[in-house]
Amino acid sequence: MMKLAPQMFDMPHQNGWLDRIVETDKGVLVEGWAFRKDADGTSFPHVVITSDWEVVKAVEAGNVTREDVALAYPDFVFDQQVGFSIPVAKSSLGLRGVAGIQVFVLRPDGKVSELKKGFKRGLQVELTGRCNLRCPMCPSVIYSDFHKKELTESEIPGLIDFLQDRDFICLDGFGESLLAPSFELLLDSLPRASEVVFHTNGLLLDKKADKILRNAPPVTWVAVSLDSLDPEKYSRLRAGSSLEKVLANLRAFKQRREALGIAYPVIRLNLTLMKENYTELEDFIRASLEFDRVVECNWLYDVQHLAEGVDIEVAGQVFDYESNKLKHVANETNEHLRAAFALAESLGVQLIFNSYFNENLSDAPDEYGFSGAVKRTVSDCPHLQGDFMLQADGKVQNCVWQTSSLFNWREEGLVKIKQHPRIAKVKAMAIEGRIPHECSGAGCSYVRLRKSDEAHCHAEMIGGYSGDRVADKKKIKIKAAAAISSEIQ
Repeated sequence: MMKLAPQMFDMPHQNGWLDRIVETDKGVLVEGWAFRKDADGTSFPHVVITSDWEVVKAVEAGNVTREDVALAYPDFVFDQQVGFSIPVAKSSLGLRGVAGIQVFVLRPDGKVSELKKGFKRGLQVELTGRCNLRCPMCPSVIYSDFHKKELTESEIPGLIDFLQDRDFICLDGFGESLLAPSFELLLDSLPRASEVVFHTNGLLLDKKADKILRNAPPVTWVAVSLDSLDPEKYSRLRAGSSLEKVLANLRAFKQRREALGIAYPVIRLNLTLMKENYTELEDFIRASLEFDRVVECNWLYDVQHLAEGVDIEVAGQVFDYESNKLKHVANETNEHLRAAFALAESLGVQLIFNSYFNENLSDAPDEYGFSGAVKRTVSDCPHLQGDFMLQADGKVQNCVWQTSSLFNWREEGLVKIKQHPRIAKVKAMAIEGRIPHECSGAGCSYVRLRKSDEAHCHAEMIGGYSGDRVADKKKIKIKAAAAISSEIQ
């Protein structure tokens, strides 16, 4: 059987979906659907099922009628079965078992395009709390006692087993991942059949490019946080960095990737939308044409008390966290968002919003202060059903924006995380639609700034990072770029 090589991977197949991989007594059952557009209509593509990149099944004809697909694509005629339900014997599974199964469309040119999954077991690993920038909206700047701990190389072996059943692995937190001593070793230890991603400020991308590209895939995308394309504004929002340097690193990274003949990792231009920069979104869309036509957006996180009592001064100007929340200029923001989506569609740019939030805002905040136009329920949150974030200081959370941690993995041990009683309790509460105290006051679209009703819920002033807040008013002056760079080396 064939083994897939990095040069074979291309972008995901657009007309298809991997519905489920179900473990059975005899192995696994793989189900989904796929079709390709032909001159005369549609046909079933050549589908291959792999275990740790080794092809274990080839499927050349569908065996399930999918009326739901026909209804979803009324302009196409489906005279063939486009669904598939394929058993894979236990003897064909690799070392990772079910977690190593992936499904691809094999194209006539020899490239493979993955069928997208509707389910992903996620893990976020913070490699370090250190950073070489001092961005005024970041908790690591707002909190003077924010941790500077790191995941050590000696801890990597204990993490390997934990990684094995994760479909989606994000290597970042509140520090700069490329600064971490464990970054390169962890890249070499990642499950090959997982989707691995990370965010970076891009300053060290030139020094780490070769290692990243040698691990692509599983590294499928890299989001570079820019926040502004205006040099003066960039220097305030990304204090300690150089826009010219980062863009040069991005261009060089793309050139190296193309020289290797590989499609991954995809470059995403990332910005945290706030009052300072929301009018630049269309500029980001145009700028992405030079790279991979992907723009990723986050909202400036709307959580109470995060920067309460703190004045953050950058280059003589005070960054006021509360007034930069876009709910205070919702109508103007929505106008720019509509224009940005229209521009992105016309230019073939993918505009992505972080899954925790919304793609637009309500006209006014609700009774809890939440301003997202779409309101989800806690029972809809996928993160509470088995996702984890492991922070470098030992905190375990279901996601990065929970307002307090579940427990400490350094004290409890990695092997106990998935079976920890608090994990089971939080999952059960979420299914019932109740807010766990770890989520109390979170600004995501699932919790929506509401408080938990658990009796032992933490302090009344809920919000901020991990349930803490700044008690005494203080003034933070961001150092000059040169001072920050020399301090972190």
